[in-house]
Amino acid sequence: MESRPVLPDDILFEIFAAADRPDAVRMLTVSRFLYTEGPRVILRQPITIQLEEQVPLLLAFLSADHGRRLAFVRAIVINFKAVCAVKIQTFHRLLLDVYDMANLSSLSIRILSEEQLAHLIALLNLRADSGKRGLYEVLHSLELWIWRLDNSRVALDLVGALPRICNLHTLDIIHCEEVLESHPDLALTFAAMASIKTLRLTYIVDKGITLLQNLRSQLVHVTLKVAPVGQDEAVWGAAGLAPYLDMHPVALLPPSRSSLQDLTIYDWGANPDVFPVATHVYTNMRRLLLYQFLVPLIVPYICAYPNLAVLEFYPIQPMLLNWDHESIAGCDARRRLNVSEQKASGRTWQYLQYFRGSLVGLYMLGLTCVIEDMFIYVIPETLHYQLDAVLAMARPRRLELTTWPRKLTEPAEEVFATLRTTGCSDLQSLTLFIYFVREDEAVDLSVIMRSLKSSLSGIALQELNLEISLERLKTHPYDDLVAATMMRQANALPTLPSSSLAPDSLCPAELSADEFDLEAWTHSLSNEVASLRRAEITLIGSRGRRKRVTFTSGSLHLEDGL
Repeated sequence: MESRPVLPDDILFEIFAAADRPDAVRMLTVSRFLYTEGPRVILRQPITIQLEEQVPLLLAFLSADHGRRLAFVRAIVINFKAVCAVKIQTFHRLLLDVYDMANLSSLSIRILSEEQLAHLIALLNLRADSGKRGLYEVLHSLELWIWRLDNSRVALDLVGALPRICNLHTLDIIHCEEVLESHPDLALTFAAMASIKTLRLTYIVDKGITLLQNLRSQLVHVTLKVAPVGQDEAVWGAAGLAPYLDMHPVALLPPSRSSLQDLTIYDWGANPDVFPVATHVYTNMRRLLLYQFLVPLIVPYICAYPNLAVLEFYPIQPMLLNWDHESIAGCDARRRLNVSEQKASGRTWQYLQYFRGSLVGLYMLGLTCVIEDMFIYVIPETLHYQLDAVLAMARPRRLELTTWPRKLTEPAEEVFATLRTTGCSDLQSLTLFIYFVREDEAVDLSVIMRSLKSSLSGIALQELNLEISLERLKTHPYDDLVAATMMRQANALPTLPSSSLAPDSLCPAELSADEFDLEAWTHSLSNEVASLRRAEITLIGSRGRRKRVTFTSGSLHLEDGL
């Protein structure tokens, strides 16, 4: 009988090392050598536990071979999704195995309850007293996703444990204010930690501000969510006033002036006209995200973050449904003030790599610098004039617009007039999402597309991504009848006659979309715009029918009926 060839152990090990983790686990039974040495390879990558059902499988794997595999674990991430997703007994069993991981170099853990926190602190202390490599040194990420610490003993133990955690890189505290109020020394004890690089604090008020302003760590990435003003009298006091009302965001993190690169702030309710008391310059700051802000004076941010590359700004104002004369006048006044202050001070960003946010937010910021790449959303019909103004300043090379143009019923030559302005003359990449609405039922798509092609012909465009959708055009009676039929069947009622389900007639816009030759249009565009290298045009017409044409390196490809 012919025997099967056997691969040498070194070759087998090379194959094993290249396999992904599930395949590698299955290969352990191939040979005694892999069974013994294979786990060393499998466990050199971090283990991530998110579900309770993963725990017994992991524990069974680690306990095989007389527990020898525990020594191979280098990093473990324990991130259960919710407290109800794991029993405390399961959590405790998992921590006991962590205790026996003698060569562990990185522990990341999410704490979802006060009881879990008590177990973690007990484990940290137990390992420290055992003579093994301390877990205090390998705890790199701590997420406190707990409401508050009602047990004063646990809060006191946390105060005692924090100074011993010397290599914590990431700290995340949800319900920050409630947690910090659990013990009078907790805020300053957190602030005394010197190793944190990434900090996320949610629902901060005065104690959170105290923590930030006393931090010893040189932070790199920071995310802050402020408790909305007046949300809770127990938090804000009867007056409902934020304690940081006259504080400027650039004054929050002075200890990190030389290290901060990325700052995200949500729901800052302070006075948008306040200036920082002192000058703070963050030389390495690259990305700033401001969400649900009143539109601020921009010069303090320019002075504080002179090397900023990425700005994302989502003001409160776009949530307004009705832009009346007074609201629009306020937008215009804010823009004039920001533009005039940049000119008067001689301070502006020379260049931004990327901006993402709403049109009205960018308009009121009044940025006078070039912006390489822009993504603009929320373009109310009454504020379309603002688009020309911001593009004239920004002169982007890459531009993405959602829900633009909105006035498809205008004379065809005016629909895409913005693309013929100097603000679009440097465009190399353009992405548009065009949605037909009920008022556009009589619009002829071929006329719109002819106008678009004409407007693009004057731009040295290299890439075009275009999606045109008629799905928002109207609610079809046919769809209502189908739904009604399903409801009648569910309630054992007589079904409607089949004649009642005949599709309604298509409106002129839908007919024009069904008849439109997307492939011919794209071919014609590539001839008129000689610089075009890539395009993807998607048309979603009547009944959701999709057509897509891709153009790459001179060749066209049509997909119909997607």
